[in-house]
Amino acid sequence: GPHAFPSQGPWRWLRGGKWAATDGSIEVVWTAGDVHFRADIAGAGATDVILCDFPGNDRFKPPSFPMLILRRKAASTLFAALYRARCGRPPSGAEIRVTSFTPDGGTVVEVEIEGKVRRHRFDFGRIGEGAGRPVRN
Repeated sequence: GPHAFPSQGPWRWLRGGKWAATDGSIEVVWTAGDVHFRADIAGAGATDVILCDFPGNDRFKPPSFPMLILRRKAASTLFAALYRARCGRPPSGAEIRVTSFTPDGGTVVEVEIEGKVRRHRFDFGRIGEGAGRPVRN
C-alpha cells in the first residue's frame, strides 16, 4: 500500500511510494508505446517490493521516472531476474528457480518459459568475465 519514505538520506529523493513484502516470485509488466516489457524475479524470502517515482531534476519538477526497488535484509542473497520486451503484446510469464550451488562456488539457475526449461551456471567470483553460461545436459 501507500508508503511515506523517510525524509533523511537517499530515501528523501523518492516520491509516491507503494511498498509490499513477499516471500514469493515477483512479476512486473509495463509498456512504453507499443513495446511491452516484463520482469520475472525469483522469490527468495523476505523481499521488500517498492514502487516509486524518482525526480528528473533537483527541484522535483516533472518529469519523474518510475522506479522499482527490491530489498532484502540478509547476510547474503541472490537476485535472479529475467527482463524481456515484445512489440504488440506482453511477453509470456517465466518461472525462475535457483536450483543448486556447486562445490566450486557456481550457481545453477533454471528459467522456464512456455514449458521449455533452460539451465544456466553462474560463477559469481568471475562476474564481468562471461560468468554465465548454459549448462550442458
